[in-house]
Amino acid sequence: MERVADLAYHGFAGPTYRVFEDDLCRKSLPMLRGMLRSGKLPRLSQQKHQRRGIALYVHDEDLRLLHNSAEARDEIAVEILLRALKSFRDNGLVGGGWNPRHAGRHGACSLTTYFIGQCVWEFRRVYLRWRRARLLLAEHEVAMRSSDGLLQLLQTPSRLPGPDARVAGGSLSELINKRSAESQAVVLLAHAGYDDSQIAERLKTTAAAVRQHRYRLRRDIKRAEKAGRVWLPRQLRSESGEAL
Repeated sequence: MERVADLAYHGFAGPTYRVFEDDLCRKSLPMLRGMLRSGKLPRLSQQKHQRRGIALYVHDEDLRLLHNSAEARDEIAVEILLRALKSFRDNGLVGGGWNPRHAGRHGACSLTTYFIGQCVWEFRRVYLRWRRARLLLAEHEVAMRSSDGLLQLLQTPSRLPGPDARVAGGSLSELINKRSAESQAVVLLAHAGYDDSQIAERLKTTAAAVRQHRYRLRRDIKRAEKAGRVWLPRQLRSESGEAL
């Protein structure tokens, strides 16, 4: 109460307030990182928005990335902090939204607890922008490589062996085109000679996520081959015979 009164005396501005903001961010950043890594922050945000009838879907692949990538967590956490500082000041302090006498299940609501609550609200906007930016990045990589040798090869008619010979290149192309933009970009970049770490850097993801994309595609191609739906040209096989 005394600190808030002091901040109010200075108009919630100036050097005194900046010191307060720095202290608040220093306490909150490790908490946000942990909540992003565990998935708690996305989950709480989904629950809060759902209660207000606002849709928020956090994709499993993004949850995995936030769990595995400190860089991704920091990118989102810092953006959340910047947005929450403004809403916290406007709504919680100037607007009087923070009530020191309010006691929830876990006792009185501290300034830090209220601020984290603002961060939970800000997650949705930050997450959607972050996801969109990564999607555009992947789509850009795919568009840049529209004349890639892999795409040309997929468009070249290839025939399945045997009496039921038919064009299979289209089937393989369709299998790849049905995947996410990030998965398509991984395939094209891998075919262009980039290793997993280089692909991860270009797509702002992790090498582990890249390997998952490649594993799932190999698995699906292998299943389609066994079912006789696709025929894989030798140019798309590694020395071990694996796809792509």
